[in-house]
Amino acid sequence: MNDITKFLFFDIETVGKYSTIDDLKKNDPKLYQLLYKKFLGKSEKEQKIDGKTEYELIEDTYQSMRSIIPEYGKIACITFGYVDDNNNWMSSTLSGDEEDILKKAQRIFQNALEKNMMPCGYNILVFDLPYINKKMIKYGIRIPYNILLFNKKPWEVKVLDLCEAWKTTGRYWSSLDEVTHELGLKSPKNELSGDKVHDTFWIENTHVDHLSIDEM
Repeated sequence: MNDITKFLFFDIETVGKYSTIDDLKKNDPKLYQLLYKKFLGKSEKEQKIDGKTEYELIEDTYQSMRSIIPEYGKIACITFGYVDDNNNWMSSTLSGDEEDILKKAQRIFQNALEKNMMPCGYNILVFDLPYINKKMIKYGIRIPYNILLFNKKPWEVKVLDLCEAWKTTGRYWSSLDEVTHELGLKSPKNELSGDKVHDTFWIENTHVDHLSIDEM
């Protein structure tokens, strides 16, 4: 597939379900206990090396996993992009309630499937697509076949993961920042890196425009 108009580019941004560990404990005691169970997996030796209190350790644990593990996080937005028939780059973002984001995203991915557009992104096989799959399962949303990962052979997953394409047969994984720097391109992470998204979402209460389904 060499026609760039046949790709649907996308990227998700995720945040913790709750702003702080205190909010998690107050609003979802069960999830807090599950996190605490993970925390108790630390050996006494590790705790002594850390030199931190029990509270500080579980707070660090939450901060490290809140955005990357679906059970502790949520999708704050999904950005889509594509090149139209006139070679114009078109992009916009879905934001708001997580379930609503996923329902709209489901229609976009389904529309892409019907138009024979291949989903494309960076590190999507490891992060974005598993996250989306799990969240769609949570809300009872049918997963479009073009992004469904379960019960497929590797060659049946018809997506282009640019991270895998760049890696080729190499040994080392490269970040998007490293790749764009190597290619002399402007990194999309310059304005807001992934580790800043949680605080921006919860503290600065940043909002982004909604994507009209008709645009896709």
